[in-house]
Amino acid sequence: MMYIILPAFNESKVLGKLIDEIEMVCASFEHKILVINDGSDDTTADIIRTKKARYSLTDIHHAKRQGLGSSMHDGLYHIKPLLKDDDLIVTMDADGTHDPALIPVMRNRCTHDCMLVVASRYQRGGGEIGVPFSRSLCSRIANHLMHRWFPIKHIHDYTSGYRMYCGNLLKKGFEHYGENLITEKGFTCMAEIIIKLGFLSDQFDEIPLVLRYDLKQTKSTMPVGSTIIRYIFLWNNLRLLRSQN
Repeated sequence: MMYIILPAFNESKVLGKLIDEIEMVCASFEHKILVINDGSDDTTADIIRTKKARYSLTDIHHAKRQGLGSSMHDGLYHIKPLLKDDDLIVTMDADGTHDPALIPVMRNRCTHDCMLVVASRYQRGGGEIGVPFSRSLCSRIANHLMHRWFPIKHIHDYTSGYRMYCGNLLKKGFEHYGENLITEKGFTCMAEIIIKLGFLSDQFDEIPLVLRYDLKQTKSTMPVGSTIIRYIFLWNNLRLLRSQN
């Protein structure tokens, strides 16, 4: 089984099309989509309701916006009781910037000797289109520092939200960290997850991703200043955690 987790905040303009595209590229294998509606105040809920009538789709609704970290936590822990070792779990943005066509590519990589595959902007053939300078700079600095402080073999994009996890790796993470695999509430959660799992395994890899930010229909909700501060706190927390392992 493949689970595809989509955290969504006010993505009514693109969510329906994205779900249709995911269903098309995943039609040949068993899968389920889980949408976390993070307090959207547009018609995202209506789109989800329409797609639930057509596809194998589940949703979690947050009455108020809680942030990417909370959405990832709720999504991953929702499927925790269902996970089997050979399951695959995809996380991707619901804003149209991640191409669903990469899902079969990651699936092929995970069926060999990989526990986690990251769709990376920093692999040869990857890149960014239309990303605001401040956000791009923040991501590049964060990735450079995380790679220096917490090196993981083959991994250069610590902050990409587009990934595929093998079920046995996530099960190992749940067993080791309990409810604390994800403690960050905001965008820093993606670095937290991969570094914590990197303490448990080094069977990771990347494939190239061209981040199509020019296709995004809504404004970025990432507060650059506070995100940088959270990365500093995350570094300290992970440094202490590593010393305890």
